[in-house]
Amino acid sequence: MVAAALSEGFRHIDSAQAYDNETQVGEGLRRADVRRDEMFLTTKILPEHFAPEAFTAAADASLERLGTDYVDLLLLHRSCM
Repeated sequence: MVAAALSEGFRHIDSAQAYDNETQVGEGLRRADVRRDEMFLTTKILPEHFAPEAFTAAADASLERLGTDYVDLLLLHRSCM
């Protein structure tokens, strides 16, 4: 779906550790015929990784799952509940 969305003109892709979709989003990014610098990629870090000693490792793991060197927006994932 990510590759299809990008081919239709979407340029903002949203993922999150909580959605458990980073690997699939990364695969879609690689399959898309759109350069990485032509899209805006967001992901979110789970609350259990907010502590400084865990945050960097969690962010690195997200980058690895996404298969990219950077995200454009990295958020702390909070629930309204």
